[in-house]
Amino acid sequence: MVFITSDKCYKNKEWIWGYRENDELGGADPYSASKAAVENIFNGYYQSFIETNREMDAVTTRAGNVIG
Repeated sequence: MVFITSDKCYKNKEWIWGYRENDELGGADPYSASKAAVENIFNGYYQSFIETNREMDAVTTRAGNVIG
């Protein structure tokens, strides 16, 4: 399983550098909060049903917006 979302799942810290995988999830606006919620749901599903099942694996990716 592959879950692709955006960097909007991270809590906006208003800093100038990009977010990292271990940064805090969340958000004050509904869009960011919904992205973080889906990340938590995906993680719960992974831990409950996939982590111990070696026939399947799962990964989540968080892409940032790129202009250029």
